[in-house]
This record gives sequence, C-alpha cells and structure tokens, in this order.
Amino acid sequence: MHAIVTAFLMIQIFIGFERLESTKLKEAALAADLSFYLLFFLREGFIMSFLPRKSCAVVVFCVLFAMSGRLVADEVDFKLCVNKAVQRELGLSAAQQANVDKLLKEMDDESWYIVQGDGRDEERIRDLQAKLMARQGQKFVEMLDRNQQARFWQIALQSRGRERAMMGDRARTSLKLTDPQKKEIDQIIEEAGTGIRKLATDTSLGPREMKDRFEQAKLDCLEKELKVLTETQRKEFDELFGKPFDLELLERVDGVKPRALTVIFPSRGNSAYFFLAPDRLQESLGVSSAQATQIEQIVKQADADLTVVRLGVLKKLEKDFRELPEEEKRKVAKSILDAGAPINREAAKELLKILTPDQIAKFDQLAMRNMGPRAIEAESVATRLKLTDEQKAVFAKLTAEFDDTTAPWIVVRRNIDIDRRYDGETKKLEAAILAILTPEQRQMLESVGK
Repeated sequence: MHAIVTAFLMIQIFIGFERLESTKLKEAALAADLSFYLLFFLREGFIMSFLPRKSCAVVVFCVLFAMSGRLVADEVDFKLCVNKAVQRELGLSAAQQANVDKLLKEMDDESWYIVQGDGRDEERIRDLQAKLMARQGQKFVEMLDRNQQARFWQIALQSRGRERAMMGDRARTSLKLTDPQKKEIDQIIEEAGTGIRKLATDTSLGPREMKDRFEQAKLDCLEKELKVLTETQRKEFDELFGKPFDLELLERVDGVKPRALTVIFPSRGNSAYFFLAPDRLQESLGVSSAQATQIEQIVKQADADLTVVRLGVLKKLEKDFRELPEEEKRKVAKSILDAGAPINREAAKELLKILTPDQIAKFDQLAMRNMGPRAIEAESVATRLKLTDEQKAVFAKLTAEFDDTTAPWIVVRRNIDIDRRYDGETKKLEAAILAILTPEQRQMLESVGK
C-alpha cells in the first residue's frame, strides 16, 4: 500500500489531461498542465531520490502514462479515488472503503509487475497502464451511488480546472455545445497551449514570474471560452462544478492540507552568502578549491541551522500558520526571524575570515548587485560605503519596520506563494534606504549594480 500511496502523492500534478479530438489539442493540454511543474520539478531530478525501489517503479509507470496522453475525456482521475479527503466528501460506507483498499492493493501489485516484467518497452507500459487505470477507475465509480457519482465528477472538474473543463465530453454534452462552438473552443485551447509552451522555454522567467504568467494564461483561456457560450450555457457551466472543494486537500493522498513550513527570510546583507552557488564560487570570487569547500560547509551549516529554527517553531503550533490570527502570525514569524538573525551574522563573519581582501571586495560587489540598497546590512559593505552610525541606526529602524509589516506573510508552503504585497514592501524599503544615503554612496551602489 505504501508504494502506490507515495507514487500518487508524487505524480498527482501529471494525471488529469484528456484524450482530445486532435493531436494538436492533446499537445496543448499536455503543455498547459505540465509545463510549469516539469520545468521546476522534474528538471531538478529529485523525484526518485527518496522513494523506495517499488515506489519508483510505480512512479515511472504512472508518469509515462500521464505523459502519453492516454487519459481519455472524462475517464476517472485515479488520484481522486485514492484521496482520503475525496472519500470523506463522498461519504463512503465501510463496505465501499474496503473495496477502495482492494483497488489500491491491485493497482500497487499490477503496476510493479508490469514495470518489472515484459512491460519494459515504453509503448507497452503505456498500453498496460491505460488499461489498468481505466479498469480501476471504472470499478471505483461503479461502487458509488448516484449522488456520490455526481459529487465525484464535480470534484474532478474542479481539480481539472475551469479553463480545461470544456476539453471533456461530459461538459460539452451537458452544455449542449454546437459544432461551431466546439470548433471555436478547440482553437482557443490550441492557442493557449502554444502560448504556455513559449512560457515553458523562456529561461528569463523565474519560478514566481512563470507561475504568475501560467495562471494568467489559464484565466485568459477561460475568459475566451466563456465568451463562446450563451448566457444560459454560462450559468449551466457554473453549476457543473457544484459547491467548492478545497483543492489543497488533493495534494496529499491522506487528504490533509499541507502545512505552511517555508519561511522567507529577509534578503539583506548578512544573508548574501546564500548567493554563493557552489559550482560558481571559483568563477565569482576567484577562490581556491580549499576555500570553496569551507564556504560550502558554512552555507550548508547555516541552512541546516535555519531549518532547525523554523521547524522548531512551526511544528509546535497547534494550528497551521495560515489559520492563526494576524497578531499571532506576526509574533510567531518574528520569533523565527529573531532566532535566524544571529545565524546569518555568524555565517557572514565566518565567510569573511576565509576570503582575502580582494575576494571580499568581489563578494561585496556580488551582494550589492543582487540586493541593491539592502546589501548595506553587511558590515563589509557598510564599511566600504563609509556609513555613519546615524545611517546605520536609521537602517536598523527601517528593516525592523519592514520585518514587522511583512511578518504575517513570510511563512508559506512554497516560496512562490509569498504574498505579492511583500514585493511592494521590499521596493519601499529600498527607496527608504536610498534616501538616507549620500549621493556618493548611491552612485557607488548604482555603479556596481549595472
């Protein structure tokens, strides 16, 4: 049971796009569903790094299936079948739950034997996977009563996304789309897929910006699709989804909403050492192999210490951070920041002991280039700019106010989930810092940043 549960936890973002009427539309759906996640998830190569051997086989098996486009329109998305939150929402009886457990065991066993046996050929694996997923999914739906089936398909449509709902025959049939409407919607989907494929290959975009563009592309696609529908069809379209289901519950097989455990520590001078990528240390600072090893150890130790700090606080909370009152969020977040600050200061101090004066100058330039005005928190940068005690005091006051304002936003599930107001406050902080610098100090910062 462990293998299939782990596998579906890892591949849930892949399964769910439909077999469409044309190859181009199939490719568009694939690109729309996978582009962002493949680029920043698969490319990192950690899918297989922590799974048991049998689970890896199931993952390979299911990912190949997902990428093959074999899930036909309105076929059952099996990750919904195994999700405990979905099962709770459907109100499965004890007998139904026993049957679900049986389906899981069958899926686990057969997936393993297909990958290990004569299913090694990729095309054969896909064929066998398609048959297995379709069979198990159909068994699940057949064990539900009429009301449970209706709710299951509502959740399935919500998890698929409103912009992709009209790819499936179920929505098209329910809305009684005409052939011209289908053709126009197909064209919209195809164009959306083309746009998203371009986003996926744009190396100038970071994860957060790509996610924003990706989400906007989906919204634009939906807006165009809805314009094709009549007023009556638009009302019927909304009704297809039923009452909202918390889709975050689908991210874990156990149906428990993932907790917010990531902390966005302030990016300022004392944390500039995190910009020192191990594979580019010699190039960026001109350090020796021995220095590079020491620096890497400092960065790793600081990262480990910061992890202990944030998890030591967040895991003790009775509620998820996002469920806390505003002032409680601020109190918890600031306790983490207060505990993390000396770790960054000590790491920065240890780093400077390793570097030569010329290397420190390069490091300061790197910090100013990446952080701009925020880099003056580093003592070496402050010395280089000849900050006065009064300027340092004002800077400390500005950063304290920034931390107080942004504290409720800095604990998230993923870095890209940070509240957009954080960026605005960062820009305001930088403007305020520049205002306390002399023209000569600003010129030095700006010249390095160019």
